Amino acid sequence: MSQTEFREYFIDGVLDLLWRQWSAMGLSGSGAGEYKRILDPEALLVFSLEAARYDPRLFDEIIDWLIKNGGVMDIQRLRGIIKSRNPGTQALLGAVAAILMKEAKSYRRKWQSLSRCGRNKGIDKKEILFKTRDNKDYPVIGGEDDIFSEYALSRPVFSASGKSKKANPKKPSNIRFMLRSLLGTGSRAECILYLMTHDWGHPSRVADAIGLSVRGTQDALIDLAGSGLVLEGRPGKRKKEYRLSQGKWWKFLLDIDIEETRPPEWINWIAMYESLSGVLSLLNNISETDSDYIRSSKMRQSMDTIVKRLMESEMELPPFPGPNIPPRKYEKEFKEFISKILEQS
Repeated sequence: MSQTEFREYFIDGVLDLLWRQWSAMGLSGSGAGEYKRILDPEALLVFSLEAARYDPRLFDEIIDWLIKNGGVMDIQRLRGIIKSRNPGTQALLGAVAAILMKEAKSYRRKWQSLSRCGRNKGIDKKEILFKTRDNKDYPVIGGEDDIFSEYALSRPVFSASGKSKKANPKKPSNIRFMLRSLLGTGSRAECILYLMTHDWGHPSRVADAIGLSVRGTQDALIDLAGSGLVLEGRPGKRKKEYRLSQGKWWKFLLDIDIEETRPPEWINWIAMYESLSGVLSLLNNISETDSDYIRSSKMRQSMDTIVKRLMESEMELPPFPGPNIPPRKYEKEFKEFISKILEQS
């Protein structure tokens, strides 16, 4: 498989993953069945803004989904996730937030702060929003969207399809939405979900995994422990950790007996999407004309960061390419590794 072919294969694999995940949350599209892992709408949105530029229909259906479901999104988490992303991704989120302020007026105040991301940065030249699989500009036919133009992005006028549905909180993969309905959007719902899928949780580790501040996470855990339903303290440990009765919570929320039925798998999607974003960025920076040595060198340089984030995702990983593989073989090993990651996602 050539470098160009692998890049297009990777983009197709990522888009297939995004369609399946968004469809499981109520987006209009194929693959709307069950998803085996717990979904993360905020991390999914940020990554989708980058990757869905290669699929205009998906990009616009995501906005349509947000018009219907924007009220259950956690703006604080979005702020935390987006602050580490590049200015281009921040501008994309700002433009989408501005669209929501127009199309879903009941969410206007909720999305107002995010609409400031990337606006009026003094950028003279607009960038074409959508891209073809071979990274060429998608033609803009008809008039341009005024709101996206404010963020130096050129695209056709957005029109909502109105096909998206409300996210079904009774789907195991959508348990975040059920917890938010029960406990409110914010750190308490995220902390409970983490403890339902991990034996113990230390505030700093929980905060890293859920994308919120350590202070806010710690305060939420202390408050939850005050209910008596979350327990604190771990035998033999000096640092304070927290846990809960996982079986009782799964039974209460979704009527799942974890002794008989395996609950949906937790994945740190913030870390997983960052690794996939890193792969996409890497593939966009490799030319077909680069030598074997140059291609493998670029892959090796990016691999440490990619693997580090993959390991933080808590997904079971295939063996990754070692440091002593010669250049000609390293590219093949790298492509096989990334292909397996896509297959498992």
